[in-house]
Amino acid sequence: MNPNPPWNNARVIVCCGTGGVGKTNIAAALGLAAASLGRRTAVMTIDPAPRLADALGVTEQTTIVRQIDANACEAYGITLSGPLSVVLPNTKEIFDSIVETLAPNPRLKAQILGNPVYQRLSTLLAGSHEYAALEQFYRLYDSQDYDLIILDTPPAQNVLEFFTAPQRWLQFGDPRTLALISKFSGSKGFNPLFRFGQLALEKAIAMMVGDSAVHQLMALLTQLKEMVGPLTRRAKIVEEILEAESTAIVWVTTPCLDPPHRLAHMQHALNTLNKGQHWAVVNRFHPTLGAPFEELHTMLEIYLDKLSTSEHNDVLFALEYAHAQAILSTRTLEYLNINHITRTIPELPATLGELARVASIAKILLVGQNRNPP
Repeated sequence: MNPNPPWNNARVIVCCGTGGVGKTNIAAALGLAAASLGRRTAVMTIDPAPRLADALGVTEQTTIVRQIDANACEAYGITLSGPLSVVLPNTKEIFDSIVETLAPNPRLKAQILGNPVYQRLSTLLAGSHEYAALEQFYRLYDSQDYDLIILDTPPAQNVLEFFTAPQRWLQFGDPRTLALISKFSGSKGFNPLFRFGQLALEKAIAMMVGDSAVHQLMALLTQLKEMVGPLTRRAKIVEEILEAESTAIVWVTTPCLDPPHRLAHMQHALNTLNKGQHWAVVNRFHPTLGAPFEELHTMLEIYLDKLSTSEHNDVLFALEYAHAQAILSTRTLEYLNINHITRTIPELPATLGELARVASIAKILLVGQNRNPP
């Protein structure tokens, strides 16, 4: 495995992890680290929550792609030698732009954009944000404007869905699927049994959403069929990018939240989906205390005797907590080191602001590195 950090040489980094491990902060810090090395970097979230913007100090909510203020980063000791952008996909805007770009003629474009079912599905359909993010990712990659694209994915249980989303779209674009859509969306067909099934389905949907919605849905399926070809080609390209060796996986964990069996399951699944480097970042890592707990307790007894009962209990609790966290940290690191190149990030003060925290993590990631990209 190449020991060169992925923020140095990867084309894409997919940042994965369960909820609550600080994954978004790590993704933002990876972006700062890469940009400080002179790489043109974009950090894009696939989670609709605005955590990424907060982490990088972005306040405006008017555009999809925003460049980070280099002066703000300089204030925290990070010099950006390359541009850094944060990308927050707007699901409705992206779906509308797909229609405007790929619809073969103005008439079809107007029909789709004006279809009430499309207007609802483009924002409410389960998974619509992930598909919009894939389209935005394709555009960033295809633009050649960035040396590195970092993807901040949803929590671990959804990251596999992100990796397999292109395959699901390819299945939708399969000729057999399109033939079925054609039959249900307008053709009367010659098979009476199939026609009977079509009418039964339309009646069932009509009972739930009304007759007009059924006709709008069938019309939308017919209209979208004209765009499936170009979308399928894009999905295939994205699938190949995510599988490529130039795409690295960075798994973010903490000593408490990810037991080895969960890591093993996710690692195996991701290994089948990606051929690139697999790194791990252990966030909120606690180093060993330098001596067994009992020995440390004996060493502190002379000081503990001078404390009040409540202070005495607070110190013992803090010592026990640090000892337990150190054990968990060591075990997690030992497990991860078997199959990953691993970096550790210590517990940082809770008083740090978002950008200050991200800058501190970036500095740790950059320790010992040449500030020029390879």
